[in-house]
Amino acid sequence: SYDAILLPRTTQELLENDKKLGLGVRGIYGIGYPQVPANGAVEAHGATDTIVAADFGKNNTNTGASGTTVHTLPAAASHPGQVIRFTALAAQIMQIDPATGEAVWLNGSGVVSKYVQVAGVIGNYIDLWCDGLGYHVVGYAGVVTKEA
Repeated sequence: SYDAILLPRTTQELLENDKKLGLGVRGIYGIGYPQVPANGAVEAHGATDTIVAADFGKNNTNTGASGTTVHTLPAAASHPGQVIRFTALAAQIMQIDPATGEAVWLNGSGVVSKYVQVAGVIGNYIDLWCDGLGYHVVGYAGVVTKEA
């Protein structure tokens, strides 16, 4: 019955409801989003570029960069449900720009046409998930900031 699965108040209730519905485990953060596996395919971007469809689902790195690299995302409408990871493998900043008029959301804040940056520390990364309207930071390690 529906009243057995509505409005969980605790993490334990949430997990029990998931089990009843056959959803598997969501974990303590609620709905899980897909992420690029750390051992997934790698695409090196040593210079500023525009991200293309083939870059999604990969670990996109700044290997070979000698300064800040700027990576412009394609229109979100063309990539709903897709994920992409940017990983600093050179000690240089990685700047990720949304398409004009779109936003990248970080910690509940998204401002149209403003970038996010991954600090230039080897090993820092950011996972972005596209909902078809914009991009959402669904995971990161190290320092990630958003243009004000």
